[in-house]
Amino acid sequence: MRLPTLLTAILIVTRCLAAPPTETPTETPSAETEPNDHWAIEDARQRAALPLYKIIPAATPQELTPANGYPKRDAYTTWHRSHGDATNSRYSLLDQINRDNVAQLQVAWTYYSDDDAWKTNLECNPIIADGVMYAPTVGDYLAAVNAATGEEIWISSVGNLPAWRGLLYWPGDDDHAARLLFSTDSALCAIDTETGHPVTSFGQEGRVAGAGGYVAPCIFKNIVVTASGGVVGGYDVISGESLWKKDIGGGGNCWAGIAMDQQRGIAYVQFGAPHPNFDGSRRHGSNQHSNSVVALQAPNGQILWSFQEIRHGIWDLDIPAPPNLVTITRSGR
Repeated sequence: MRLPTLLTAILIVTRCLAAPPTETPTETPSAETEPNDHWAIEDARQRAALPLYKIIPAATPQELTPANGYPKRDAYTTWHRSHGDATNSRYSLLDQINRDNVAQLQVAWTYYSDDDAWKTNLECNPIIADGVMYAPTVGDYLAAVNAATGEEIWISSVGNLPAWRGLLYWPGDDDHAARLLFSTDSALCAIDTETGHPVTSFGQEGRVAGAGGYVAPCIFKNIVVTASGGVVGGYDVISGESLWKKDIGGGGNCWAGIAMDQQRGIAYVQFGAPHPNFDGSRRHGSNQHSNSVVALQAPNGQILWSFQEIRHGIWDLDIPAPPNLVTITRSGR
């Protein structure tokens, strides 16, 4: 396409947006009137009366959530979830590798999964538990590798896009062995860490259909919280039983991730832009909870609050990273 033609097309799409959204969704036009309304040019005076930005004041110190002593420092000595832990801290207290010797590092081993076919790219941060590294492969397998030697322990075929953007190690309890929890494109899965085989008592032969997605799940007590598109759900970590589901994406989907406050039982879920990403004229209303971080109670899915970064985006300006929970010291508090 020639540049003038391209610019004209962009101008037409920009000028033909639907009327400015209100705080509540507008009524969807009928099939008979939608084509005319869809291409109607908005009222210039109405547009001119809108502010360019909506300013949301920062929280005052009195409004910040009081620290409760968590996470404990020993939480930063493991890497049982992609991005480090439930808070997505990406932080470790281990200091054998430090500023003084990092320049001297050499390759100790390289692992080749020898997949049958290169099916996908990898966007997963591997995890390590009890000296074993767990990670997906480019051929849609999940592998367990001796973290000291690079020797393959097992490799398992577990569905399309397994743990594409993250996975979770659950250490088990007195009655249940450790397991890996992750999503495929269609299911929430649990496999045995020793064998790589499905945990048959979880869901249907290790799979909860319809609970798939792309992000690493997180746990509060016995509840696994994960997101499939715009639907967030809580599942029993032992049985896979569905405890609650809430469709809250406003047309957007969770593709960057979830954080969990494991003491307060609050899950923080990222949602991106609704479809179509680059044409807002077909997305009537406020697109509530899209382009947002939403806080939910892990036991029941109740929404505590939602922060929407962009009300009605047309340039696919997603929130591009999972929420990150931190403790800040300010004025001695």
